[in-house]
Amino acid sequence: MFGLGRSPLEFGLLRTLGINRKMKPTVTTVVPVLSVGSYGETVSHYIEWLGFNIDWEYREKQLPFVISITRDGFSFMLTELDTSSESETSTGSWTVIYVSDIEAMSEELNSRRSNSVKVQLYPPLNIAQVHVKDLWNNLLVFEQSPNQ
Repeated sequence: MFGLGRSPLEFGLLRTLGINRKMKPTVTTVVPVLSVGSYGETVSHYIEWLGFNIDWEYREKQLPFVISITRDGFSFMLTELDTSSESETSTGSWTVIYVSDIEAMSEELNSRRSNSVKVQLYPPLNIAQVHVKDLWNNLLVFEQSPNQ
């Protein structure tokens, strides 16, 4: 009678919360999770050099750490690669980060580590990008935003 095997109470609650089961769900946020190595090297690379801020972190003895970081509204998580067991993840991911001014981004990174990056045009579309690879083979591609 109420559909989807829901009771009248559940059906009313969904309606009260404004949840319409006929609507198609939309993706609101994607949060990449990158596997990294030691905590100190991770903080040095992502916080001190790339300029991200730590939102929160989880560290407990005998367990891999997890850090949530954000910069200019872009967030992702870093987790220590667990080498003690069969892990679902491995290093070597690739993440594209659109920036409003690729030249300014390059200058900022080079101000922290002299001559560490340069803007290059990558085929086939000759899009201006800065490639940054971390110690765990994760590639961050800073790219000129197509909206700028």
